[in-house]
Amino acid sequence: MSTATPSHPSWVRLTSIDGYSFVIPKEMAMGSGMIKSSLSEDASFTESATQSITIHQRGIVLAKVVEYLAYKLQYAQTPSQQVMEDFSDRIEPELALELLMAADYMET
Repeated sequence: MSTATPSHPSWVRLTSIDGYSFVIPKEMAMGSGMIKSSLSEDASFTESATQSITIHQRGIVLAKVVEYLAYKLQYAQTPSQQVMEDFSDRIEPELALELLMAADYMET
C-alpha cells in the first residue's frame, strides 16, 4: 500500500532546459539540497505544490545528476569499510565541467 497522498506525492518531475523530463522518487530527489529546499512545505514555491522543477541544465547533464542521486541513495547506508564503486568512473570527460557546475548549483 502506498503512503503517498496528494499533499505528499512520492515522485518528483525534473525537467531540463531542453525539455527532457525525469520522474524520480522523492526520497532520491532529496539528495539535492536545492531540490529539498524547493520542495519544502515551509517554502511557498510553486515547485512544492506541483512537485515539478525545471533545472537549468541540458538533458544529458541532468541525466547524469539523476544517476548520481540514485548512486548516492543506494550507497547512503553502506559502511565506510565496504568497497564501493567510484562514481567518477561514470563521468565522461566532456561533461565533467558542466556536471561540476550543476552539482554545485544543486547542492549534491
